[in-house]
Amino acid sequence: MTAGPDAGLKPRPSPLKRWLPAIVLIGVIALAYAAGLDRYFTLAALADHRDT
Repeated sequence: MTAGPDAGLKPRPSPLKRWLPAIVLIGVIALAYAAGLDRYFTLAALADHRDT
């Protein structure tokens, strides 16, 4: 029994499946910025409202 050159190799995932998490993350960030949420999520706002 001899193994061929492709024995044990997995097929390569599609580029869409590989980049989908990054595309979704960039889309969520763009929607949040377009909705004006960048005025509320700042380092100053986080420092003012932290629970310590």
